[in-house]
Amino acid sequence: MIRLPGRPARPAGMAIFLVPLYAPDKDHVSRGAFMTGPSSMRVIIAGAGIAGLTAALSLHAAGITDVTVHEAVEEIQPLGVGINLLPHAVRELMELGLGDRLAETGVATADLTFLNPRGQRIWSEPRGRAAGYRWPQYSIHRGRLLLLLLDAVRERLGPGAVVLGSRITALDHDADLLIGADGILSDVRRAMFPGEGGPVPGGDVLWRGTTYGRPFMTGRSMLMIGDRGQKLVIYPIAPPSEDGTQLINWAVQHRTDVRGVPTGDWNQPIGVSKVLPPRAGLALRRARRVRARRGCRAGARISAGGPGSAAVLVEGERDVTRRRGAPDVPDGLQRRHAGGHRRAGAA
Repeated sequence: MIRLPGRPARPAGMAIFLVPLYAPDKDHVSRGAFMTGPSSMRVIIAGAGIAGLTAALSLHAAGITDVTVHEAVEEIQPLGVGINLLPHAVRELMELGLGDRLAETGVATADLTFLNPRGQRIWSEPRGRAAGYRWPQYSIHRGRLLLLLLDAVRERLGPGAVVLGSRITALDHDADLLIGADGILSDVRRAMFPGEGGPVPGGDVLWRGTTYGRPFMTGRSMLMIGDRGQKLVIYPIAPPSEDGTQLINWAVQHRTDVRGVPTGDWNQPIGVSKVLPPRAGLALRRARRVRARRGCRAGARISAGGPGSAAVLVEGERDVTRRRGAPDVPDGLQRRHAGGHRRAGAA
């Protein structure tokens, strides 16, 4: 959400809130105080997640160096599973000088294939540079990306630039600008719009996890399998290890009654039986056994089955939500794509 004096608020689905804590005059704005530097502007950022840390790096690149990031948790941990950085996002990170670190940490996605529930191909397309973009698409572990950004912020803005155990819940601060990057359950947003209410349930439950296994297809491929009612998304999020295996992200999305499903914590481990309910059918169980026979090794805390079965980690169970006022995703394949949301303590 970007809100400047005299201008209407932008749509409710935006991830960052800019709250000027003073009333800039026209001359001040025309001199480029928001964009160029060096500048004496003081900025506070709520949330040391991906959005907040990237905002800090971008401000530093623009010459604004008096930046402090406040994070509610006492310790930042590499939480999460896989996410995708599309070329337009990778461009921004590469312009911040993070291209080599991304290449070492993630996987440059080569192609995307849609399959029906029987495993028959519907559509395939190249991704990233293979699709003609000037920048790659990266599939990467969210926690590793977070630590990569955290290291860069501390290197460039100083070790004290990120303050832990410091939660921002109000708009009154000794700064020129407050940036709210504290996730879908944003305290900054709640302070700006106290009567808005929480996120709206989307009617889907999403289970996410990671498994170590042998590379499949190109080793840089992404698969989406299923239909609108139930879908499996799978792709690698790290280069192959010395033993030849690769960290593979997977997500199972199921349209169901979401009452009672947690909406604010990705860190709740759950039993594999919840991911493989009877209605999921035999296909996923067979896939699990096939992966086990092909040499998947334990990658987590929850074992799927007995000895010899692939071990998987269910990182969390969440209702896929959207913000009130956010536009609906159009019908078709895009509507079936599961969105990622803020985990506890990190954006």
